[in-house]
Amino acid sequence: MASNDEPVAERATPPGSSSSPTVLVVDDEGAVRSFLRAYLEDADYTVYEAIDVDGALSTLDQSRVDAVVLDVRMPDPRGLGRSGLEVLAFIRLRAASDALPVMILTGRPLEPEEQDLIRRHHAHLFLKPDGYRQLLQRLDQLTGRRVAGRP
Repeated sequence: MASNDEPVAERATPPGSSSSPTVLVVDDEGAVRSFLRAYLEDADYTVYEAIDVDGALSTLDQSRVDAVVLDVRMPDPRGLGRSGLEVLAFIRLRAASDALPVMILTGRPLEPEEQDLIRRHHAHLFLKPDGYRQLLQRLDQLTGRRVAGRP
């Protein structure tokens, strides 16, 4: 595992399962990433991880992903004050990913400007830790998956 000041773009599930949707999980908290990786892999998703804005942008440039689970507040290793909302804006500016499902996952209340940006960029907001089940259900809908037996 890389130190906290290095971008991480790690594929947590071995390649070869092309039928599984691929999700990029972007969060600076290792415990949250680990939990989401296990939770999503248990639901048959392939998972990439990134710990910061640079890692997320690199993964989006180099890999095909079907959805992004994105934390809003992360440290910026370059000191530019960038956050998960810059990643969201980047996704929406690219023609190849302008319709990519983005789930915003945050543990703190958002400022009105942040909420407005999330709405304008058609992202879906979930609160840690209560939103995990709803996040998975929405992810299944947005990636076209309906898994029998799962609410």
